[in-house]
Amino acid sequence: VILVLDTNHDGYLNYAEVQRVYPELEYTYFLFISNFDGRISRNEIINLAGDFGLDPLPYVDLNGDRLIQYEEVSEYLTPALFARFDINGNGVIDCEDYAYFMVRPAPGTEENPCGSAEMTGFLVYGGVSYLDMNGDGLIDYDEVEPLVGIEYADLVIDVLDRDKDGYVAPDELHLFVNSLPFDIVRIADLNQDGVIQYEDVADLLPYAIFSELDFNGDGVLDCDDLALLPIDDDWGVLPYPTEEMLSARLLAMLQRIFRLLDVDGNNALSYEEIRRLVPLPQRVFDLLDVNDDGYVTWDEIASWLVYLNETPRDVIVDFAREIIGPSNGNFFIPGEPIVVRLVADKYGMDALEALSVTELLPEGWTVGAVHNKGTAVVTQEVGPGVNKLLISWEDAAPIFPLELSYELLPPPDAAGIVTLLGQVAFITQEGVPRSAGLVPTLLAELLSEVYAHSADTDGDWRISLRELLRVIQLYNSGQYHVDPAGEDGYGIGEGPVDGLNHSADYIGDWRITLPELLRVIQLYNTPAHYYYVADDTEDGFMPAPF
Repeated sequence: VILVLDTNHDGYLNYAEVQRVYPELEYTYFLFISNFDGRISRNEIINLAGDFGLDPLPYVDLNGDRLIQYEEVSEYLTPALFARFDINGNGVIDCEDYAYFMVRPAPGTEENPCGSAEMTGFLVYGGVSYLDMNGDGLIDYDEVEPLVGIEYADLVIDVLDRDKDGYVAPDELHLFVNSLPFDIVRIADLNQDGVIQYEDVADLLPYAIFSELDFNGDGVLDCDDLALLPIDDDWGVLPYPTEEMLSARLLAMLQRIFRLLDVDGNNALSYEEIRRLVPLPQRVFDLLDVNDDGYVTWDEIASWLVYLNETPRDVIVDFAREIIGPSNGNFFIPGEPIVVRLVADKYGMDALEALSVTELLPEGWTVGAVHNKGTAVVTQEVGPGVNKLLISWEDAAPIFPLELSYELLPPPDAAGIVTLLGQVAFITQEGVPRSAGLVPTLLAELLSEVYAHSADTDGDWRISLRELLRVIQLYNSGQYHVDPAGEDGYGIGEGPVDGLNHSADYIGDWRITLPELLRVIQLYNTPAHYYYVADDTEDGFMPAPF
């Protein structure tokens, strides 16, 4: 589709290019664009095709036998990777292989002792460690390009970078991997013994990275290693090891990697030796090669470590806010307290002389107990048009990372959506004052389930993939009817219509049209899949702004 319609050859479809072939697409065109950049990418077409339940098999099954031979995918897969999917070893990928990967064994069983979701996060952490050459905890174009080539680097970043900031964060990679319809842990665990030996992943992962993940040094990746890397799977966050953990392991890890890469044993690394296992850009190698002799020695690496530790950096204090309320998501119940958790970290070598954070609260909301405040002075200022909480460390800044929380009580008549604003201010060791704003947090009243979307069968104010697929099923049937025994209160095909129509069916004709389906997909496509009620939309709902 891209090749045929993309007349300016920029790799995307703009509105004019689509209009040239399909003038009637004016409404639907803009719903293809998930990141609102005004053009349709290959990834957006692929995502929408999958949401519609379209069959992608004919695109790879060149001979039409409903099986996948290696010759049909040799352009994309190595023989070793193809063999990973050919579980029954019959030379083709068939229904038996597919069924094997679709099964997710229950956590705690012999096949899945740690839980697939947790082990998936663990493997994602290893993948980020492998690709992140500059140590910033993110994956960028320069780190992906040596691995996949210029042709595909932009596409890989585009697919994984959900917030479109040009970088792939660990949680973005984790969300992508969790969205795959198969269990990657079963792909990694080649002999299916519940743990991962290096032999299982030798064709996918350098030994240096495997060794770094093997925290207890027993030669396998298992539940014991996973326990040393906490993962918040509910929100898809992959915390990196603390600064203390990194400092204790960093030097030993670098020395192990150096010895592993030094194939000829001359205590110096050539660019070819490094590239054999690590996709290092040439300019980074040139930067490490201080004396420009074409080799990187351990002394040169050590000198860079000393330089990085001694180079002064601009101080940054980063505060993040988390809501702990009556359910997942940023919800509140009028008259019932919620907990606001503040987490802060400092970047840069200089100490701080003073620190304060100001929380601007909605009118009528009151502050209760403040936990873990340490030496901080806490005051609340309330007046006409003013409601703020001030937390300050005046004599000496706290030890980072910093974590504290406070109880926040909404008034009994609180309703709708309110916003928490905030600002952090600090004074550097040189006496320079600095300030920055906190990311605004939107809070929504937790409404009764009777106001929820019909697709949201568990009433948690978010559209899950399973719930979206149910709406697609209703769309594909052409018509639906009332069925109290159905999972969502509806059945497929003709039948009684003596009741409320499905929320997706805002036209009210007892069928889900394409624009109506695309609207549900739009609610699903929000970063955390949350939605909320709205007065001025066609269906009475909106993508939740949190």
